[in-house]
Amino acid sequence: MASYLPLECLNNIFNCVYDSETLYSCLFVNRDWSNGVVPILWRKPFSRLRFRYRSSKNGGHIIRTYLSCLPESKRNQFFSESNQPFSSPLFFYPAFLRELDFEGLYDEISDWLNTNFKNSRKILADLDNSNDQYFTRNGLNNYDQNKFSMIEAIIELIFKHCNYLDYIYFDVRRLPIVFTNILTRYCMLHNPMNDPSWFQRLTILEYHGVGSNYTIPDCVSLDFLFSLSKVCQDLTYLKIRAFAAPTCDSLASLIQSQKGLRKLLLWELNLHDISCIIEAISSQAHSMREIEMFQCSFELCDSFEGLA
Repeated sequence: MASYLPLECLNNIFNCVYDSETLYSCLFVNRDWSNGVVPILWRKPFSRLRFRYRSSKNGGHIIRTYLSCLPESKRNQFFSESNQPFSSPLFFYPAFLRELDFEGLYDEISDWLNTNFKNSRKILADLDNSNDQYFTRNGLNNYDQNKFSMIEAIIELIFKHCNYLDYIYFDVRRLPIVFTNILTRYCMLHNPMNDPSWFQRLTILEYHGVGSNYTIPDCVSLDFLFSLSKVCQDLTYLKIRAFAAPTCDSLASLIQSQKGLRKLLLWELNLHDISCIIEAISSQAHSMREIEMFQCSFELCDSFEGLA
């Protein structure tokens, strides 16, 4: 009887099921059920991996599925380098992505490399230990060109074919500089691969910068946050942690550009002057319901007027 329910009813039911194993079993009922469940299972494939035990036996199956969505020429390139063949996917999975955890994405890529490529452990060690902030393809030494191409191909696939995102988690500390620079390049507004609509529906952003205890400047934060402020205006939840920069203009611009920010968390801001942040928060007085500040310096802030 359930198989004859209208698709709208089925989709509403599936969206109320939060157990992935139950949803997975629904894939095998019939085509209609499968079409309704697949977008739900694949809307946050990387985020779920952050908070549960990760096993190396997984082998980066999510990345393998994403690689199968690449054009045939690129897919064949990675097929010749890996131990497993690729088959054509039943769905175009990157289009279903709605929540993106960049740390989870990197972990999945690491698992795929460890499972499918020779000398991948040394490759990943070289990637993690690289201190070249302006890392480019021409600057590669021990890092294999084909593996670098695979990382770029996956990121390009996401940025090009994901319709929109609701949530982004970006922790600069936990990502190699090489990986972070690739991401930042694709996030820049001047990149022809970047469709502004990708960010326009973003409602939740969690960003963790490098803070003041790192030897590299946090220019990634400046570029990333400033670019977001130009296209992202519908955030309701914003969390910024360990942000260190000469000025707070990029962060203030992101806050001020929002139409209805409701919750703001600022942790461990290392800024010379936080007064512009206070002014930006005041612009959200019509919608703001909660502000949390932790280990932020208010030494040069004259007044908190407008926050009450």
